[in-house]
Amino acid sequence: MGSGFGGPGSRGGAVGPNPDFDMGGPLSPSSEFGGPGRRGEEGTLAVPPPWTSPDGSGDTSGTLSDGYTDWSNIFTLGWYYKVPELRDFIDGWIKRLQDPDYEIDPYRAEDLFEAELRMQNWFTTHAEAWITAEQDRLSNPITWEDNLRTHSSDIQTIASNMGYAISEDEASTIADISIHGGYWTDAEIERYILDSQYYDRPSGERDLPEFGSIRTEADYLNQVADGNLVDISGRVDGWAHDIKSERMTREQAEQQIFQLARSGRFSFLGDDRWDQWRSSGMTVRSFVEPLRQTVADTWELDLKEIPLNHTFFNENLVTEEDGKERFANSREVKALAMKSPEYRKTAAYRKRMADFKLGIYKSWGVI
Repeated sequence: MGSGFGGPGSRGGAVGPNPDFDMGGPLSPSSEFGGPGRRGEEGTLAVPPPWTSPDGSGDTSGTLSDGYTDWSNIFTLGWYYKVPELRDFIDGWIKRLQDPDYEIDPYRAEDLFEAELRMQNWFTTHAEAWITAEQDRLSNPITWEDNLRTHSSDIQTIASNMGYAISEDEASTIADISIHGGYWTDAEIERYILDSQYYDRPSGERDLPEFGSIRTEADYLNQVADGNLVDISGRVDGWAHDIKSERMTREQAEQQIFQLARSGRFSFLGDDRWDQWRSSGMTVRSFVEPLRQTVADTWELDLKEIPLNHTFFNENLVTEEDGKERFANSREVKALAMKSPEYRKTAAYRKRMADFKLGIYKSWGVI
């Protein structure tokens, strides 16, 4: 296929307002395919049968049968195969050309491919940019390469700001597609990077970056969840990426966090109260923080030594009255804290016990 649509080796050669497509011209495979080209009927394009092993073992992982072109390799090397919106279309053509029963004149195949490509939604919206890019690439190769390197560097910076490190080759591929698409916006480049670095990977290989804008988004959502004592550890990575890729908004993620809170352990608060809290900026943590301070004072501990996931709060933060759940108040929490093993380690407890013993001794006339 030459070096791409309209590249060296294409029919016509000159760069016109509508660069020619190149399906490879008359079939004449290079020596790597093991022999001269083969055709079907006169003037038709022979297509590759299934892979065959040189030793006849039936191993399908070897080389192609002599004289046939590996169209999948030819197509997938082009920049256009990297365009997500065109990939299904290209795969369909690969399958068509690899069908042993499909015979077509190579130039006819070229024309048909070009006609169908121009009907694809992506091409109809990017045709002008694509033609301009091809003209620049062919007529001003030095300037083209300079622009490609500059754009590649910018793309690596965008990826780094997101928290991902991509290679020069990856950045160059994205830059090529971007330029052919009329120079993507930063948001479009970010979405492409997110696809390759996250969404296109198996779920077990999807990681949250250790730094960058995606990590910042995840940290914010964790803060919102922590404020309402909700565990989102299994969801936050996906939400952070979805927000960055514009699959969802931050507000939608926050709404899901509040929905988890209001339908979970603290559902007794009721929707009206939850709505009031959210509109005023109140959270479960800010509401119960005075209770946490009461326990810390009772146990003579620093506040940070008593997190809200402490066993004491799991058991005593919510109480029941007349068959209805509610938050315990400060008086109730202090009374419960004074009954716990932690209170027996305090100076206040030791003083109370000493005063108690002293009172007993006095009543017995010991002192």
